[in-house]
Amino acid sequence: MRGSAQWDGGDQVVAFCERVGAELRRRATELTAEWAQRTTERLGIDTEPFLDPAEPWIVRGMASYLSFGAAGPTSTLQLADRARRLGEIAADQGVLPGQILDAYLLLNALIWRIVDEVVRDTGSELAPQALLPCLHRLLDLLFVMVRSTTGAYFDRYQAQIRKDADRLRGFNRMVSHELKGPIGAIQGAATLLGEDAILRDEEKRRHYQEIVLRNTARMADMINDLLALTMVDRPGGASPPEPVGLDAAMETVRERVDDDARAYDVEVVIDVPAVKLAVDRRALELVLTNLVRNGIRYSDSSKEERWVRITARPEEGDTWTVTVEDNGVGIPAEVGSRIFERFYRASPDLPGSGLGLAIVKELVERWGGRVWYESREGVGSSFHFTAPAAEA
Repeated sequence: MRGSAQWDGGDQVVAFCERVGAELRRRATELTAEWAQRTTERLGIDTEPFLDPAEPWIVRGMASYLSFGAAGPTSTLQLADRARRLGEIAADQGVLPGQILDAYLLLNALIWRIVDEVVRDTGSELAPQALLPCLHRLLDLLFVMVRSTTGAYFDRYQAQIRKDADRLRGFNRMVSHELKGPIGAIQGAATLLGEDAILRDEEKRRHYQEIVLRNTARMADMINDLLALTMVDRPGGASPPEPVGLDAAMETVRERVDDDARAYDVEVVIDVPAVKLAVDRRALELVLTNLVRNGIRYSDSSKEERWVRITARPEEGDTWTVTVEDNGVGIPAEVGSRIFERFYRASPDLPGSGLGLAIVKELVERWGGRVWYESREGVGSSFHFTAPAAEA
């Protein structure tokens, strides 16, 4: 607080500030609802995560600050702490700094409207020297809140930049390491294919050609998954996703995995309802594609019937659990949670980049869900993930 905002000016200042505070407190829910509505309409911000009319803490805090002079510093600290939390939530939701400032300007206009109404009701009883200190206190308080919110926002933003930079350096090291293997194999096989002895031996020539084809396929998988990761790693936007039908997403997934299913002689069984989910369409399709393709590639060739089944069931709290189950080779018990690590491959001899399940985990957690699996070697695996249902 600045020094000029001291609680001075006599009884008339106290009385006027208390009248403004009482009016703010009386209309706190109404003002917060109007603030949220205007912010959504003018700025396109989803205010639900941080502006709840049922808990109008900002307006009530300002009312308490005006009404209780002795408690002013305590009220300021409480409001500043809550305003910092607002800034952290805004950063997580992808709200822009300018939008935060514009939202406070909208609140400022609503507060001044209340002050103007109190001034008109008071009329000639109010001396000018009683008005200015109260207005000054309101300006000081708004300044503290804006500073706290934007300060927390930029703290969170800078922390995310540092985290992303560290993550990118580590990721680049992993990519370089993973690419060295197939590139070295291709170089070695290509060199040997140029030797006369290999060219005259059809069996050896075919062997080295298979090495080249197998490793180029692995690199192609890796490149496709790296492109998918650009979607995983990009910052989330503030706008909620358009609802996507789970059944419609599965039809797209079926087309994507059709070639793999035929190659491995695996039947893909889709048994999901026409439920709408509040997640990004591309993210949902990518999660399902990776899980289904994973079940196909880890099928058990010794079994006469091989299948991957996709089902879904509702849970409490407007959430759905989607399950991708297979009767494949299963996952060794010692693998544990490492199966969701980037570039980890439980069976190096099978195709894949080691990125598919890592992409699944990061996408599911990005929309607020969770993913887990159950497996028995020789029996099969079941992967489950949760997703929020869209409002009807």
